[in-house]
Amino acid sequence: MKKTLIFTLIFIFQQFIFGQKNQYSDFIKTWNFIKYYHPDLAGRKIDADSLFLANVEKINSKQDFNEIN
Repeated sequence: MKKTLIFTLIFIFQQFIFGQKNQYSDFIKTWNFIKYYHPDLAGRKIDADSLFLANVEKINSKQDFNEIN
């Protein structure tokens, strides 16, 4: 019984970490696409790095990738 409980807890924790990792990966991929192809960011009219750092903390508070966008 203990082995089953421990296995279940490890599996749930692993899925949580994997999901959070995917949120960061998706945000960074989207950000890189916007950074290089948006005219204001590519033309250096707006500091892209400061915008990235201001918005990266919002990932932890969101549950779904669609909420991040």
